[in-house]
Amino acid sequence: MTSGTNRHPLNVCFVVPEGYGMLAGSVQAGQIGGAEKQMSLLGRELAARGHRVSFVVWDYGQPDSVEHHGVRVLKMCRTEAGIPGLRFLHPRASSMWTAMRRANADVYIQRTADDETGVVAAWCKLHRRRFIFSVASNVDCVSELPYLGTRRRRMLYRFGLKRADCVIAQTKDQQALLRSHFDRDSLVIRSCSEDGCNGFIVPPPMDPPRVLWVGRFRPEKQLEWFLDLAHSCPEFIFDVVGPVEEKTAYVDALVRRGTGLDNVVMHGAVHYSEMATFYRQAAVLCLTSAFEGFPNTYLEAWSHGRPVVSTVDPDGVVTRNKLGVVAEDVPGLARSLREILSAPDRWRLFARNARRQFLENHKIKVVGDRFEQLLQNTVSRP
Repeated sequence: MTSGTNRHPLNVCFVVPEGYGMLAGSVQAGQIGGAEKQMSLLGRELAARGHRVSFVVWDYGQPDSVEHHGVRVLKMCRTEAGIPGLRFLHPRASSMWTAMRRANADVYIQRTADDETGVVAAWCKLHRRRFIFSVASNVDCVSELPYLGTRRRRMLYRFGLKRADCVIAQTKDQQALLRSHFDRDSLVIRSCSEDGCNGFIVPPPMDPPRVLWVGRFRPEKQLEWFLDLAHSCPEFIFDVVGPVEEKTAYVDALVRRGTGLDNVVMHGAVHYSEMATFYRQAAVLCLTSAFEGFPNTYLEAWSHGRPVVSTVDPDGVVTRNKLGVVAEDVPGLARSLREILSAPDRWRLFARNARRQFLENHKIKVVGDRFEQLLQNTVSRP
């Protein structure tokens, strides 16, 4: 083991059905979102430390028990398998349980509120295995559960949350919400990311400065705000990176408007391995979401020494540590952009602070140490 602990290696299973694409580096399999990225990074880190690690994922046509980065991948059924109305139980839940049994792990980890939280918790309870649930967004922490559209999904999530041996929150805000809405204690472990600039900050080209937006075209991400910002700041170039996952009137309107603005470049889906280029050429990352957990894009930007201009500030970390500027509306975002990009000394201060924030709190080794200790404590507890 390469970790600083002297305890025995563990057998750890991550139940992350959409996680194969991130782990294997394939944009055709699953989705590459924040939850999938965090599970992949932690799984690879634990495997590198000598632990036995497995992933339970959908069947995308990959070989069963294939290994990536030291992580064994166990298949469930295909996403479209089964009869609508019945397939939740079989083959979805049944194949998940079969893969979990084959993993034969000491502890099982699942992230993001959904019915699978309850499915994983039930198997762990029946087989006397430890279960850790990890929060992915603030909406996982409020009793209304606005993004779980059916009664079954809400009931199973509440069942799993209640029976988890440990709950991981990303922020103190989430910790307080869980206690208030679910009477559930949790432990804060920050999210992690790779080191984007390997030790020094490369200043971006500033003629003209580029502003980066990364995300999915969903209402809560408020890409329309970013396009409003581009319209009001013609002196900057605005890069939009994100996949068009579904064709809706809302998404079509965003694409039409973005392609119609002279200073906006719509890049579409970009492979994760190519994202470093976008962060290096950007002067600022802009986030326009209505709500978030702890955005992975923050960590990626900070690892490159890039400030943020944003509508969200988890635990007040951006304002408190001078990592960028937080605004409440499009005019505020425009003012913030112009203030940062017209003052080189201020940009450099934010850039240095962002890099320091990443190294001290979000580097994989730092987060991996704490996560590994949590696993050891959870497994050894009577």
